[in-house]
Amino acid sequence: MVRPMQSGVDRVPGRVLGRWWRTDAFALALVFASFAVGMVLTWQRWGTPLIDCGREMNQPLRLLRGEWLYGDVTHFYGPLAPVVNAGLYRVFGASLDTLRSSGLVATLVVLAATYWLARQLMGRAGAALSAVSVTWLCALSLLGNFLLPYSYAAVYGAALALLSLVLGVRGLRSGRIVTVVASALLTALAFLAKTETGVAALAGGLSCVVLASIPPWRAAVLRVAVFLATAVGVPAATYAWIAGRVGWTPLLDEGHLLYQHLPRSAMVFSGYMFGLDRPVHSLLMIFAVALRLALGASLLSWLALRPHPAHSRRASQVLRLAGWLAAAVVAIGLAAGFEGGPYLAVPVILLALIGFHGRRLWLRLRSRGHARGRPALGFVLAVFALVSLARIILRVRSSGSYTAYLMPAAIVLFTYVWCALLPALMPTSRARRLVRLSGLALLTFWVAGVAATTVVRCRETNTAALVTPRGVMMTTPVMQRGFAAAIAFIEERTRPDDFVAVLPEGTSLLFFTDRRNPLHEEITVPGFLDEDRAIRSLAEKPVALVLIAARPTPEYGPVRFGYDYAQRLMRLIEERFVPCGRLGAAKTSEESDSQPLFDAYCAPKALPGSAVARP
Repeated sequence: MVRPMQSGVDRVPGRVLGRWWRTDAFALALVFASFAVGMVLTWQRWGTPLIDCGREMNQPLRLLRGEWLYGDVTHFYGPLAPVVNAGLYRVFGASLDTLRSSGLVATLVVLAATYWLARQLMGRAGAALSAVSVTWLCALSLLGNFLLPYSYAAVYGAALALLSLVLGVRGLRSGRIVTVVASALLTALAFLAKTETGVAALAGGLSCVVLASIPPWRAAVLRVAVFLATAVGVPAATYAWIAGRVGWTPLLDEGHLLYQHLPRSAMVFSGYMFGLDRPVHSLLMIFAVALRLALGASLLSWLALRPHPAHSRRASQVLRLAGWLAAAVVAIGLAAGFEGGPYLAVPVILLALIGFHGRRLWLRLRSRGHARGRPALGFVLAVFALVSLARIILRVRSSGSYTAYLMPAAIVLFTYVWCALLPALMPTSRARRLVRLSGLALLTFWVAGVAATTVVRCRETNTAALVTPRGVMMTTPVMQRGFAAAIAFIEERTRPDDFVAVLPEGTSLLFFTDRRNPLHEEITVPGFLDEDRAIRSLAEKPVALVLIAARPTPEYGPVRFGYDYAQRLMRLIEERFVPCGRLGAAKTSEESDSQPLFDAYCAPKALPGSAVARP
């Protein structure tokens, strides 16, 4: 039977669809579709009203009221995020939707930059997998997300640093001074968002500038000077202007911009979160995971080499190596434990990549007279990723409230090792294809498992809608009940623009009810409270209400506000205010948290029935 011939017009849609299927546009569409599905499945289940997020909501509102950052409002990071969010509040209104929209835009920038950088190292499948991994391990992470994060400074800083690296890589290829200046300006903005993101952007940008300029060395020196003058000069001038208004002490001693004069509680927290409390054990864990990954790579290589008789000797050598690695994995695992996700070994991988690509760069410089190409990109990206992870180098986890903002470049390189570099070491095209597809499959299953876990936990945990005048949050039933009761209590007992203190965290209540914070601090956990200044503020300002949140802080050392720390401030509250409510107690004995979420202390004149009660 003869098939009827298709006309040229009939074949055009098929050809167009086939070409689009094989383009970066299709790969990016898959990335953004994955993110869109994740947003829908976790809708409004980002962040928590109690911890950290209150600062992000309320700080910009205080700036709109005329308060000064670092002077009237204590701030830990650079000024960019609260100033930008205050501008967004002014234009679009102060609401959760405004904040989430800004996080959405920053997330799209991070994903696009991640894909572009990954695409310079590997094919579309590997680049798309890198960006999808960033989506689920970072942007929609259970503990640290990009849409309503613990710190918009971290999200904006991550986006700006990655954009700076993108321009640096383009400058590495073109050598244009305009690209160098643009990269430096983005690095300056990353510094103004968060110091550590600025340092990572500086390391990546300087690497690009030097590699693009040599030889001759004179050109490299000139370009480095231009880059540093812009990247460091702009934030330095900005901070000098701020210091002229508020002084250097709030910037350096309270803002900890250079991570100096950190309180002991911050060191306890860093040790607890980042493995600094047990460095030897943390190092053993890193090497244990690195050995497990090396064992997996050797077994995969053996499977790829085994069918080829010409490489049987090499396959036998790889199998013997796998045996030694298995023995080492068992030995170190017995000493340090077998837990730990695959990204714990990223520091070892990054150092190996710096050495590997650094050697290739040196050989290329000697043979061709320049240090560019894919080795240069691999070297620059590894330097950027390693500096990004400096703070958490001993405990790089695939999920966490801090790691999410520092991981995108490391995730790209982790994918690159499994889906491009390891296959390139195979001697035949068939073996290379097997290893590449195996790497893609393994990482895809891993990310799919993370995605499923994220969605299930979000939907099982955050089941109650907290409806506020400035937006809706999905949170836990206990949290919803406590915050709903506190919002109703504040609106009943106080007036708009009254001073209401919320300690040690939970100033999202002030954002939701449009009340004013009498304290400089938005967060008063151990080590981050100027107790003398707080006592003066509560004594001098007409504070109508004080709410003490049941927020234990074991990660900082002292646990209970008013008992283990801030005792003098608590005594003042008990002397000047009257207990007037316990808000958010559990309703049933089955609920594990039977303690009220907030204890309320009212000013005597604000008590109903008082002789001096307000009308």
